[in-house]
Amino acid sequence: MYLLKIKGAGKLPDYVQVRDDDFNLKAFINYAGIERGIEKNNLMDYENEIIESMNNADFNEVIFIKETK
Repeated sequence: MYLLKIKGAGKLPDYVQVRDDDFNLKAFINYAGIERGIEKNNLMDYENEIIESMNNADFNEVIFIKETK
């Protein structure tokens, strides 16, 4: 699973893209409501990894998280 932290422009918010190993979009999450987005997209098994990675990542950085399920 890949995570991309994207900087919003103007009134558009910052957001996180969650993509599978084939780079298909799995989830599109508003960064300000990341916990709610994780729950809504059934990614609770990866909540800690996603939040920790996104808090430490720079914008436009691609992060790889190994899927356990």
